Amino acid sequence: MFEIFISNQAKKFLRGIDRKIAGEMTDVLSFLKATPIPVKDFDVSKLSGEEDSYRIRIGRYRILYRIYWKERKLRIIRIETREAAYD
Repeated sequence: MFEIFISNQAKKFLRGIDRKIAGEMTDVLSFLKATPIPVKDFDVSKLSGEEDSYRIRIGRYRILYRIYWKERKLRIIRIETREAAYD
């Protein structure tokens, strides 16, 4: 199991969106604890130019995260709409 750390930006975003979507995001984050790169279950891509950084697409939203394999930790960097996620 991986430990998940969520940035303040991601927490703020989750508090500001629709509860149903926030619930879906929370379910995905829980799923990441056991499977940090769930390519069979979600649309996951490695971020180019970044080491061990990935994004999960959930509708029009993106979860950007980094995996720290040795420490068995995940850091949720950002949760944004598709338009704002890659700025």
